[in-house]
Amino acid sequence: EYGGAPCNTMAARMARTLRRVPAVRTLCTAADLRGEFVSQGFCHVPNYISAEARGDLLREVLECRDPFRSTAGFTPWQAELTQEYPPEHVRNLEMRSTRLVVDSERAGPASAIKELYHHQPLLELVEEVVGVCPLYRSGCKYNGAYYNIFEDGSGLGWHFDRSAFGVNLILQTPEKGGKFEFHHNTRSEADPWAFEQVEALVEGQAEGVYSSNFGEGSLVIFNGQQSLHRVSPVEGDVPRINIIFTFEREPNSLSSPYMLKKFFGREVSGLV
Repeated sequence: EYGGAPCNTMAARMARTLRRVPAVRTLCTAADLRGEFVSQGFCHVPNYISAEARGDLLREVLECRDPFRSTAGFTPWQAELTQEYPPEHVRNLEMRSTRLVVDSERAGPASAIKELYHHQPLLELVEEVVGVCPLYRSGCKYNGAYYNIFEDGSGLGWHFDRSAFGVNLILQTPEKGGKFEFHHNTRSEADPWAFEQVEALVEGQAEGVYSSNFGEGSLVIFNGQQSLHRVSPVEGDVPRINIIFTFEREPNSLSSPYMLKKFFGREVSGLV
């Protein structure tokens, strides 16, 4: 059940928690994580946040009012359908996304998710892992940090990201399904469409797909721009809940109107 007023005291509690926990709760160094990211397209930091912090984030998202129910169709390239190819061509293949989205604005003016998003060690870790410095927080007030809730039967179809990398924090895993599935370097600059490989992956005929639920509290940083990935459909009464953090190469970057409408139910973007 979703509803009720956001609990702003969670923001203060999250700030206190972040001051006393280490930036990376793992034996791996940032250099180790960078090596994983380069070699396999993603890295995994188990137990990045404490159980207390994870509990506060879960309470916050479940108490937020009016989550947006996103039921969107999109191509694997997150582009509009085109008449340049016949309707049955893989270029016009439509994936499905069904989920509840609580964006930064719906979480409230003072929130735990915003405290975590503005935690400087998180930004610095992402910079070291992806090898880009400096990085900037999103200029869009909706997509900087947002919750995804995948209920029974919902998931996120195969797609490439528009940004060079994604940052995903797992708050709750489902009873079954809801797996992060990832194919490293599906496409390249030489072959940006990779029609044959995409079609094989969508039809379940390609090799080399990594599939995992990851543990609760895990941070996953991945290259989703060149690597096709999805969230498999959730099965059962326990939803999959995660946070997506958006970091950009340029300051004040805004989400596209296409993405805002499809996935956030928003008509316009705005600077934070």
